[in-house]
Amino acid sequence: MANNYKESSVAGVKWTRSLGGHFSNPYQGIPSISFNEEELITFSDGSIIRQPYSALQGMGLTTTMANQAKEFDLINPLTGDVIGKSKYQDVFVILHSLYMSMVNERDNPPVISTPTVTQVPEPLVPAAAGPQPTTNQA
Repeated sequence: MANNYKESSVAGVKWTRSLGGHFSNPYQGIPSISFNEEELITFSDGSIIRQPYSALQGMGLTTTMANQAKEFDLINPLTGDVIGKSKYQDVFVILHSLYMSMVNERDNPPVISTPTVTQVPEPLVPAAAGPQPTTNQA
């Protein structure tokens, strides 16, 4: 039996997290939202190994408007506390509204008014007339 190079026993914590997501709104199709996950292992020395979703079988979640009435808990991402409830349809409405807001801002940027100067104010300090005398200290 061959030995593994630099083999050692390690302690760590394995966990799963959302790596990213995608939403789709096909014309005359069914809108959907998908999440991709990744697994991570954090070792006692602080190092981390990531297993991206592309290498994991079945590590994706998808919802469509077909289950829009389904409720879920709203969870504070900083504390993990449940702070309310929402429905899947609310997420679709929020994404649609965010898109409409962003394209409206892009296509109709705010007009910044530039004040026009109608009268030039007098200087606060009068300009000196002619050259100023210099003193020569020896």
